[in-house]
Amino acid sequence: MTPEELHRAVIRAVAFRDAEGEHRLRMRFRGLDHDSAADYLHATAIVCLTYRLGATGPHGGINQLGEPVPLDHAELGRFMAELRAAGPEFGPRRNFLEVEAVIRGVYGETHLLEEVSPQQQHEALRLVLRYLTDSVPEIREDFDAVIDKAQAIQRHWLVGS
Repeated sequence: MTPEELHRAVIRAVAFRDAEGEHRLRMRFRGLDHDSAADYLHATAIVCLTYRLGATGPHGGINQLGEPVPLDHAELGRFMAELRAAGPEFGPRRNFLEVEAVIRGVYGETHLLEEVSPQQQHEALRLVLRYLTDSVPEIREDFDAVIDKAQAIQRHWLVGS
C-alpha cells in the first residue's frame, strides 16, 4: 500500500466510523504519517463542511463569482443543534463551544482557535467529518471525490496554487 493509499484508507475509516480498521491502518504509519493524517483530516473536514455550510475562505464562503460571502451564522446554529442532538456513535461527547470555534476558525475566524488545543481541534474535526459523512448522501455516496478535493486543498497549502 502506497502512502497515499494508506492515508485515503485511514480517512475513510475515520469518516465511516471504522475504529478497528483505523487502528489497524495507523499501525502502519511511519515518520511524518501522523502529521500527514492530521492534514488529511483537516482538509477532508473542510470539504465536507462546504456541502453543508458553503465554500470556505478567509472571509467566510466564496460564491460562484469568487466573491466573499460571510458564514451564515443561522445555518451554523442549526448545524450545531444537529451535532448536539447526534448520538454517541459519532464519538465521545464534545464541548460544542470548541466544535463551533473550530468550524468558525475554518471559515476565517482563526482568533477563536487560540483557546482550543490542537488535540481538541482534531477531535472536533473528527466529529464533524463523521456526522457529515453519515448525514449528507453526496458525501457518503462519493467519498472518493471528497478525498480528491481534500488532496487538492492540501496541494494548495503546500505550493499555494
